[in-house]
Amino acid sequence: MDTLHIVYAADHAYFLYCAISMYSLMDHLPQGQRVHVHLLCDESFCAQDQRMLDLLTARFPNLRVFCRWVAEEAFDERDFTDSLWSKATCYRLVLPELLHDVESCLYIDADTLVVGDLLPLWETDMEGFYLAGVLDDIAPVRAQTVGDHVPGIQTYVNAGVLFMNLALMRADGVQDRLLARVADYLVVDQDLLNVECYGHIRLLPPGYNCIPGVRVDDPKILHFLMRDYLRPWKNRRARGAEQWWSYAKEFAGLCDLEGLRAQANWYERGSASYLYRRCADYAQVHVVGSGPEAMRVHRALRLGRCKGLHGPLPEDKRIDYAPDALVIYASNRRNVRALEAFLEHEDGTRQVLRYERWPVSYYNLLPNEVSHEVEGELLMWEYGVDSRSVTVPSALLEICAVRHPDKEALVEWVDGARASCTFQELNVCANRMANWLRGRGIARGTLVRLPEGARPTQILAAAIGILKAGCVVAQAGDAPVTADPLVLADDRNSSKSPACEPVPYEAALREDGRTWTGRDLCKEAERLRRRCGWHGGDKPLVDVSVVWGGLVQLLAACARGCTTVLVAGNDPRMLLDVVDREQASIMCMGKRLFLQTVDQLESEPSQRLATCRFAIVGDEVDADDPARLRWQQLVAHIPLDGQGFAGEFFYDSRWYT
Repeated sequence: MDTLHIVYAADHAYFLYCAISMYSLMDHLPQGQRVHVHLLCDESFCAQDQRMLDLLTARFPNLRVFCRWVAEEAFDERDFTDSLWSKATCYRLVLPELLHDVESCLYIDADTLVVGDLLPLWETDMEGFYLAGVLDDIAPVRAQTVGDHVPGIQTYVNAGVLFMNLALMRADGVQDRLLARVADYLVVDQDLLNVECYGHIRLLPPGYNCIPGVRVDDPKILHFLMRDYLRPWKNRRARGAEQWWSYAKEFAGLCDLEGLRAQANWYERGSASYLYRRCADYAQVHVVGSGPEAMRVHRALRLGRCKGLHGPLPEDKRIDYAPDALVIYASNRRNVRALEAFLEHEDGTRQVLRYERWPVSYYNLLPNEVSHEVEGELLMWEYGVDSRSVTVPSALLEICAVRHPDKEALVEWVDGARASCTFQELNVCANRMANWLRGRGIARGTLVRLPEGARPTQILAAAIGILKAGCVVAQAGDAPVTADPLVLADDRNSSKSPACEPVPYEAALREDGRTWTGRDLCKEAERLRRRCGWHGGDKPLVDVSVVWGGLVQLLAACARGCTTVLVAGNDPRMLLDVVDREQASIMCMGKRLFLQTVDQLESEPSQRLATCRFAIVGDEVDADDPARLRWQQLVAHIPLDGQGFAGEFFYDSRWYT
């Protein structure tokens, strides 16, 4: 690559953070690589900021920085008073014309840190795409602001890191459309870009925009988004803080680093890690408060397995004094009866901790071996959303194909032979089926019968492809079209995602006289996943004799990037043998196969299933069913309903109602 064009935008208040991000960027590029950084500035740019730029260009001879002054009048239609966002966030909207001689560029927010190689980004195929970005894991919360413009929006990306095809955006007049609607959206530039460029946005692997709290195996850019406890300059224990402060030292003498460090140390007093250290000295811990702050503190301490935890208790409930008790007061109310006994006692005031009103850093509390499995869920819980908001089944596979392209998606056992395909390969097959249907002119909503006698992998790939085409999966009946399994391996059909977005509330599957919408399937998949507590290391084994069950289970596995094991036939002995070979940790099946499996286990007891968990899908097994009681005697320490990977630490039904 001859010259890399990279864009930052920052005002004086964020300039130090921007300079640190630029330093980390250059530190992770080859020494001879030419880089042109286009810095979008406003009138707050000053001599101190220029000295930071001089330090960067002196340290990296292959770096040239061009200050680009943006006329703020272009955004006067939008009122930024009392807003979380400023005009500077909109500067990227004018890049197509501002950089009129640049074909493509990488835009990076100032609150980032580069921790890996970015050169592969410039190998991304951008034909037909305006933007490439990372899926926003908390994007469902945007439905209230962009849902009216794009119903059921799924490919909503975070605008903090964008690879931009400026040439195509200029050719199609995208900038004019963006500026015309700058006043219409809550999250100004991000909502705008996602709506106006919808259908022309490519997904990047999540490592290129890694928000702390969302699991990423190979991070390239850390994005310290929105919450202060995620930001190294606010929390010295935040993810990536050690690296961030090592780069910050390069600018000593050009800014007040000591003051910034003192602020970050003070901030820690409001973190959950500080609370937990205080709680360790007491046998009883009472959390007092009736608002959301008290709920957050209590939940964080419970996740940290704080001993002797009580509450949260209302402010008017009196707590008797005890020398081994700590009271954490997280409320704005002044007259609090709960504290009276402690405040009246000579030593009691030292046992009352008034919680500093800062966001709670849950992540420092979690055991290292499991923290990555739950961080994303905690982050989404804070925003009030979870993966139930994904309402288009095919989107789950699309996301997995980007996040885990080379991971086995399906492992198939037929007649004792093993075959497998990756998430990327499964997505390619589904795309071929969808494009084959569209190429034949099959209308949306048409019933398409699944191929008879096909392998389990072909059945599920065809089902996802039918959904991608906007058609309805039908197992039997008078469907006018039958899916051809040969299409899945025919490279004459396009492997690109079809430009046909399924609608959540349209029919998606019809089986045994019942119809499910896309939203129905996703809700059932999420219910199953939470019920079983699946995580990325699980290998669920599923019975695909019922298409509905197999499809729901595949979607549930995709929500966590799990490898799904498929077994054809109803032979419980073979099924148990596959469990042993694949070390599958969860099995999902219908009632009939479950009963046969219990009989087989009783006739042939096996220690190899000591870690297996069963979930019943389809026909439910009642709590007092004799077969269920027999199963509990065989595997007594594993609950039938899953309850999550590690019991109540991971699963509490009250969180998900």
